[in-house]
Amino acid sequence: MKAKLLFLIGFFTCQTILAQTTPGISVQGIARDAERAAIVDELLTFIFDIRDPSENESRYTEEVTIKTDPYGVFSHIIGTGKSIGGNFNEIPFSQAHMDLLITVNYDNNIVEISNGPFQYTPYAKSAENGVPTGTIMAFAGQESDVPRGWVFCDGRSLATVAYAENLIQMIGNNVPDLRGMFLRGTGTSSVNGQDGPALGETQEDGFKTHEIEGTTNETGQHQHWIYLDFEGGGAYGEREWMPRVDGVRENGPADNAALTDMEGVHSHSVTGTSVDGGDETRPVNYGVNYIIKL
Repeated sequence: MKAKLLFLIGFFTCQTILAQTTPGISVQGIARDAERAAIVDELLTFIFDIRDPSENESRYTEEVTIKTDPYGVFSHIIGTGKSIGGNFNEIPFSQAHMDLLITVNYDNNIVEISNGPFQYTPYAKSAENGVPTGTIMAFAGQESDVPRGWVFCDGRSLATVAYAENLIQMIGNNVPDLRGMFLRGTGTSSVNGQDGPALGETQEDGFKTHEIEGTTNETGQHQHWIYLDFEGGGAYGEREWMPRVDGVRENGPADNAALTDMEGVHSHSVTGTSVDGGDETRPVNYGVNYIIKL
C-alpha cells in the first residue's frame, strides 16, 4: 500500500450551478505522488463512497475515471459517475451526518486518499431549501406525495420512522395531528394582548364576549302575542295564539285571556340568541395538508 497520493482541496455544493442539469456535490483536489509531486495529465480511477458512520454502512458508491490537468488538478461532481452501489438521490443527508471516502487506483493499488465527514454546505443539497428539523409546512399534495425527509402531520408515531431521532428529541414520540386545524403563534400578541397556545399544545375554539342591543320602531308601539287556554279537549283545553291590538282582545273570552299593554320605545337585554348557523366560527379558508421536517 502506497502513501496517500492526493491532497484534497475542499468540498462545495454545486447544486445551484447545476440546477438545470444534474444536481450533485462537487469535489476538487490536486493529485500528488508519495513525494508530493503533482501527477499531471494522467488518467486515474476514483471511487467516491458516501457512508453513514453511525451505522458503518455505505449509502452510495460511484466510480469514475478522471484525467488530471497540467497542474495535477482533478474535478468531479459526485452523482454523475458510474454508480456501483446505492442511489445518489436517496442519500439521507438531512437525517444523518455522512462521511465521504475517496480512493484511487494508482499503479494497480487501491489507495485511500480522503476519509472524513462532509461539512455543512453539502447538506443544502438534501434540504433543497435549507429548512431545519421541526419545520411545519402547508402542502397541497396527498400523503403519498410527501417528499423524502418529511412526515405527514396526522398524529402518527415516529417510532418506526427512519432518521426521526432529532425530531423525537424536539417534539416527542408523535407528530402533531393538524388535520382540520389552523396554526397560531405561541406567546402573547403585541397587537391585541391575547395569548396563543403554549408550544406544542392546542387551544380550543372560542367566540369573543359581545353584547347585542336593539330598539323598537320609531313610535315604539308594537303588539305581543299572548297564549290563551280554552276549556275543551286535552289537559289544558284547546289552545290558540291571539294578538292583543290597542288594548282589545281578539277572538278570546275575557275570563281566561292574559292582557298586555302597548309598549313604548325600550331596549332589550339579550343574554343568548337562537339563530341559524354552523357549528363553528371561522374565516374563509382553503384545504391543505401539513407536513413536518425530520
